[in-house]
Amino acid sequence: MTCDWPNAHYTERFVFSGEADELQGSASFLGVARGIVEASAAPDGLRVFARTKEAIGVAVTDTVHRYRGRLKGDEIRFLMQTDGGETPHLPVEFVARCASPGGTTIDR
Repeated sequence: MTCDWPNAHYTERFVFSGEADELQGSASFLGVARGIVEASAAPDGLRVFARTKEAIGVAVTDTVHRYRGRLKGDEIRFLMQTDGGETPHLPVEFVARCASPGGTTIDR
């Protein structure tokens, strides 16, 4: 995953479980697994909501990551929008591919 600041390339992992349209699990951000706050699956794709903290100097701010994914063949094409934090962030597009029965890796 390549974020919107210099030299920010990370390998990220989503782990999902659940029933029907409700999902639980984790979404890593900056290489650290974060619990998913809310997630759902529908015919038009996935929606995932997670929170992190952004620290710049001594300031620490809550940050919200909203992911919207669309299934295309054997991959999920995601758009991540980050809100809050100390700096504005551009939306980031990336592609998730199944890495193993327990997770999906992310390439951007």
